[in-house]
Order: sequence, then structure tokens, then C-alpha cells
Amino acid sequence: MVTRSETLKIRVTPNEKEEILEYMDDTKEASTISDFGRLTLLKHVRNDDDEVSIDQTDIIDAVDVAIADVHERLERVETHVVSIDSQTSLDDDVDKLARDIYHSLPVHEEGDMPSLYDAALSGLDDDFSKAQKISSPSAWAEYFGEDISLIRRACATMLEYYPDATFVREDLGESMEIEGSTVDTGVAERRFYKTSERGEAE
Repeated sequence: MVTRSETLKIRVTPNEKEEILEYMDDTKEASTISDFGRLTLLKHVRNDDDEVSIDQTDIIDAVDVAIADVHERLERVETHVVSIDSQTSLDDDVDKLARDIYHSLPVHEEGDMPSLYDAALSGLDDDFSKAQKISSPSAWAEYFGEDISLIRRACATMLEYYPDATFVREDLGESMEIEGSTVDTGVAERRFYKTSERGEAE
């Protein structure tokens, strides 16, 4: 790009300046008064027998100025689209997990969810049996191999989708051993179940 170090100053009245700005706004010939004045002067000086000769560098510079803002806006749009795609993909993952967890929930009468102690006594034969009988976000996170925060979102979504999905809050105040695995019960955690064998999402 050409480096322009020389400065030309012109004086105009406020009305003349306003008239120039209005013309620039209507014609979009230049983005600044400086560019407009330079291009207009060069056009006049280089006018030969009504044929205008414009320096190729001037054209390139003018195009660069004109499309710079367009490139910036396109980059912002592209970033926004990527963000939307990412969020949509995450929402799809949450929806799928919500349905998978729901269809894996144990079925119990309302308020009749067995305690963790009773679940341990009944035996946990495999990974699915363990996750289903404990049925907490941490248990489902381990079973599905997903991050606990994603499972918690899926559980919240599940409660919105399925009216027969519910939970109890259990707090034993200590850790307990279940089939060789230590389950931290020092903090109350929701344990989910459903009250019917099948349910439809609203």
C-alpha cells in the first residue's frame, strides 16, 4: 500500500462541508473526506480530453477501504454462527442424555425410592444395575461416561420432558462402600426414578 506523507489543506464553509458529506453519503465514492478530496483532485488533474485516468493503486486503496468493514462484519457473523452451532450441538447432547437417562430410571411408587443402604443390600450385579439403583447424577455420569455438569443439565431437562420422572434427596452424612466402590453421601444428592413404566415427553 502506498504511503502518503504529504498534506493538503483546504478551507470550506460549514454549508459546503455539509454538502460534500451529503454527496459522499449518497454516492459512496469514498469513506472519508480526505479520500474524497484526493480522488476528486486527481480525477480533475488527470482529465485529458474528457478521458479520466485513475491510478491503479488508488483503485486498490479505495477497494481496500470499502471492503475492510465488510470483512470485519463477516468475521463477526461467522463467529456468531459457530457459537450457535456449538450451542445447538450441546443442546442436542443434553436432550439425548435426558431421554436415555429417563428410559434407564428405576420404577417406584411415589415416595417409595429405596435408600442407598437397601440398594446395596439388594446387590449390584453390573454397571447398569449399579447406576440404576443409585440413580444419582454422579452414578449416571460414570455409567454414560459424561461430565457431571452435562448429566445434571440432562436430569433437569428430563424433569421438564417427563411428568412421571421425579427424585428424592438423600443425605447419610458419610461415605459408604457399595460393591467395592466408595459412594460419597456426605452431601445430599438427588436420586431419580419414575412412577410409571413408560412416559411420553411433553
